[in-house]
Amino acid sequence: MPVYGATMSLSRNNNLNGARPSVTAVTFLAACLLALGACVTDGSSTPAEITQENANSRAQQLLRVGDASRDGGDVASALAFYRRAARIKPDWPEALDRVGQAALALGEPGQAAAAFIRLSEVAPDNADAALNLGKAQIALDKPNDADAAFRRAAELAPGDHRAVNGQGVAADLSGDHASAAGFYRAGLR
Repeated sequence: MPVYGATMSLSRNNNLNGARPSVTAVTFLAACLLALGACVTDGSSTPAEITQENANSRAQQLLRVGDASRDGGDVASALAFYRRAARIKPDWPEALDRVGQAALALGEPGQAAAAFIRLSEVAPDNADAALNLGKAQIALDKPNDADAAFRRAAELAPGDHRAVNGQGVAADLSGDHASAAGFYRAGLR
């Protein structure tokens, strides 16, 4: 029954009047669920006594909330959740990658480069880490560093045209246009 003449109807997706929840509402709900999960304990430990299992679970939960924030369009909140997960587990490749990806998306190439450098140290055979480090270095206007990262990516993933094209961009930015053209041609094959 409507109150004071107000009407409400549920759409097919069960949202009131077909409205989508706002990014702020999604982020707030995710943060509340995260806080609630942190409050549930068996009473046998203090906050200072976080076990490795609890740390793993907490970091995974932070990544999930970050992913929900990112998927809802709130990349800044996602980055904050990813950073918290990376502080809990500093050598966790998934957290480092998400920090780097979100930082790149937000135009923070210095932070992205730091995350991808650390990821490359933790997972030296990760071609995507090298590739994304090259992208961050390009955004920082460091074509020589970018070229080194793209070369590493090409070594780790032979035939990956993205690494070869990245080398072309780095060569272009360095003023070596002839080499850049060669990389671009090779990347098209």
